[in-house]
Amino acid sequence: MGEVVLNYQEAGCPDRFRQERPEDTGDAEDVNCQKLLEFWESIPVACVTIAAFDRYYDWRVGQINQKRGSGARTVELDLNTLRNAFLWACRCELVTHVPMSGEWPRHRSSKNVRHCREFKPHDATKMHRIAGRLFEKPRSEVLGWQMLFEGNIGLRTAEALRLRVDAAPYEPGWITDDGKSLYVRRCKGQEGVNPFLPIGCDLECRSVFGI
Repeated sequence: MGEVVLNYQEAGCPDRFRQERPEDTGDAEDVNCQKLLEFWESIPVACVTIAAFDRYYDWRVGQINQKRGSGARTVELDLNTLRNAFLWACRCELVTHVPMSGEWPRHRSSKNVRHCREFKPHDATKMHRIAGRLFEKPRSEVLGWQMLFEGNIGLRTAEALRLRVDAAPYEPGWITDDGKSLYVRRCKGQEGVNPFLPIGCDLECRSVFGI
């Protein structure tokens, strides 16, 4: 198992199309690999069973701060990385197949999954109220502005953080020559979906981006 994970990590944690992942996703995969190696490194591939997954779950959850959740989601992300490592190992002919393909156990019921849309503010008044709380402390003031900016143009945090004031053409943060559109790059494999956002007077991107 250690060879499977290290092989994937040394290749740069490529995606299912054998392409390099975005920097933030690649970094997360690398961190997951480090944690996977702590448990799986010396375990033979032939010993990958449901019971082994359960033991990993119990071991991993024991390391997580329970005040922030049960830890089940963290384990899911770890095991997703492990599956990615196995798929890459198959392509490299390090193994012939993914163990228990299609039968990996789940440790979290869909009934307990909470989606971010359940916690979103439903109108501008609530959004400004949340921003006001963030403005109360210097350490969180920038997050308040970030939230308002994202809410105005409908970007995810990871998408907003890609924007740069020195962006080259067709890079996140680039503003078209006519000053009417902002180029963004979507997450979750949707880079080419709606990459241009209209710049209206309410957004005032000209002052935000120093134009």
